[in-house]
Amino acid sequence: MPNEKPPYQVLYDEFINSYKCGAVDGERIGEMIAKIVQFYSSINLDVATAEVAYGRKAVAQELQADINGKPISSAKAKVLTDGSDEAVDLIIKKAHLANIEQQINALKYLQKGVLQEWQQAGNL
Repeated sequence: MPNEKPPYQVLYDEFINSYKCGAVDGERIGEMIAKIVQFYSSINLDVATAEVAYGRKAVAQELQADINGKPISSAKAKVLTDGSDEAVDLIIKKAHLANIEQQINALKYLQKGVLQEWQQAGNL
């Protein structure tokens, strides 16, 4: 999936392309915000699940013993946890969440600008 765009990005790209063609008004931007927010909610739950998995991995690493049977150091456990699949999954999901948040903020800003243009033109 690394080279494949996530669904929220495909939707956002389609929207931006229609905006470039001038086929967007404040209402359509509002609809787009609502659609993107649904992705945010879903991925936010995914992040919470990934954080739990990461936490469990951290506990498992802390409980490991080295080859001499001694508990491994907290620093080593952290390094091992941070290099785990659970850590990678969490980082990627947090990045998706941040991307969506940026898109929502950009859409809100765009909506505000479009509505101000309409007001100045006397269309509202």
